[in-house]
Amino acid sequence: MFAARGAADVSLTSLIDEVTVHLAAVTHDILGDAFWTSFARGLHEGARQVDCTLEHVRPERYTADRLRNLVDQVIASRPDGLLTTLPDPAALDAPLRDAIERGLPVIVLNTFDRRAPAARLPALCAIGADDREGGRLAAEKVLAAGRCRHALCVDHYRVVNVCHGQRIDGFEARLHEAGVRVSRVRVDGRDLDGAARGLEAALAAMGPELDAVLTLGPPGWAIADRVLRRRGLDQNVVHVTFDVTAAGLDAIEAGRTLGTIDCQQYLQGYLGVIVMSRYVTYGLLPCGDVVTGPRFVDTTLVPRLRARIAAGVA
Repeated sequence: MFAARGAADVSLTSLIDEVTVHLAAVTHDILGDAFWTSFARGLHEGARQVDCTLEHVRPERYTADRLRNLVDQVIASRPDGLLTTLPDPAALDAPLRDAIERGLPVIVLNTFDRRAPAARLPALCAIGADDREGGRLAAEKVLAAGRCRHALCVDHYRVVNVCHGQRIDGFEARLHEAGVRVSRVRVDGRDLDGAARGLEAALAAMGPELDAVLTLGPPGWAIADRVLRRRGLDQNVVHVTFDVTAAGLDAIEAGRTLGTIDCQQYLQGYLGVIVMSRYVTYGLLPCGDVVTGPRFVDTTLVPRLRARIAAGVA
C-alpha cells in the first residue's frame, strides 16, 4: 500500500515544515519536439515553487512498452504522487490502475483519456488540451478562410498516440459536416527529406482541388511549409498546425500559415506539479479536469507568443 501523508494529530503547520513531497513524472516526448522543452520547464519550475522533489523520466525513444517499463520503475520507487502522460491508455492502464487502487495519487498530463467513462483510468484529474476540439477549431478556421473542397492531414509521427488521432478526427469530423473531402498521409518526421518526398507525392496525387493542409506539430509543419513553398502553394493552400515555434510565428506573419493551435504545454507541466503537491499536502483538488487548450494563434497573438518563447514557456 502507498502510505497516506501526515497524521491526524500533526498540525498543518508542522506538516508543511517537516514533510518534503516527492513527486515523479513520466512523459513520452515524441521526436524531441520543442513542445516538450517548455513542458519540462513547467514541471521543474512548479517543483521549485512548492519546494518539492521531482524525478522526471522519459524513454530515449518512445514505444508503449518502454513507457510502461518506466511507469513500473517509477511506481516501484514509491513517490508521493505520479504525473504521467497517457499516449496509449490501454497499454498503461493495468500498472496505473493497480497503483491507484493501492493508494498512489495519479494525475494524467497532456492527453485526456477518451475511452468510455466506465473504462477510463480513475486518476485524480487530467490537465491538458482537448485535442479533438483543437482539430475542430482548426477546421472552423479553414472553413472561415474561404472555399474548401479537399483538405489533407499530414501525420509526421511514426508511433501511434491517441492525441494525434484526436486532432485528425476532430478536423475530419467538422470538415465532413461541411461536405469537404479529407485525405490523410503519414510521413516519417525523423527523415525530413524522405518526408518531403512523401508529401510531394501525396500532393501530386490530389490534384488542383487541395485547399487546406493540417499538420500536427512543429516537425510536420516544417515539412509541409517547405513543400508548399517549393510547389508555389504557400499563399493559396490554407495551412493550420499545432503548437508554437518562432519559425511558425514567422510563417503566420508572412501569410504562409493561417495559424496554430496553442495547447499551453508549460501550464500542463507546471499545474500538474502544483495541483499534485497541494493534493498531497492539503488534500486540495480541482473539481474536474483542467483544460489548457485549444487556443488559436493568428497574427493578433503573435507578439504575446514571441514573448512567451523568449521566456522559455512556449
